Amino acid sequence: MPLAVVVALILGVAWVIKRFMPGSRMLTGAGVMEIVARLPLSGKQSLLLVKVGRRLILLGVSAERITALDVLDDPEQAALLLGEAASRRSDSISQAFADAFGRETHQYMEHDSPSNDASWGAVRGLLEKVRRLAGRQELMEARNEK
Repeated sequence: MPLAVVVALILGVAWVIKRFMPGSRMLTGAGVMEIVARLPLSGKQSLLLVKVGRRLILLGVSAERITALDVLDDPEQAALLLGEAASRRSDSISQAFADAFGRETHQYMEHDSPSNDASWGAVRGLLEKVRRLAGRQELMEARNEK
């Protein structure tokens, strides 16, 4: 019975830590290593881009082993890859902005469809007038150059 109480207490504390401190690095090595990107190749094989300090390491991961495929020491290339990976994360601000912009654009296109808008013909007429005037202006400039 006392063992069950201790196990329940440990599980409760772990749950509280996960629930109220999701960004805590206390249990993850204080940010020394970070998986930047993961690309599944098949069910049991994938590529990992891991940040260790200032270096990026490309790892091949299979069921049998993990192999270092490349080490990126170039700061410019590392910064480029880190920026690209951060912008593609689902919780990044740029991804959230792109999603919101896409939704709003879609809603705008549905509500303001040219086929439903009575003023579309007037806009088209004005555009034709501008084109004619621009053509006349070009003719006059060509005549003046001669």
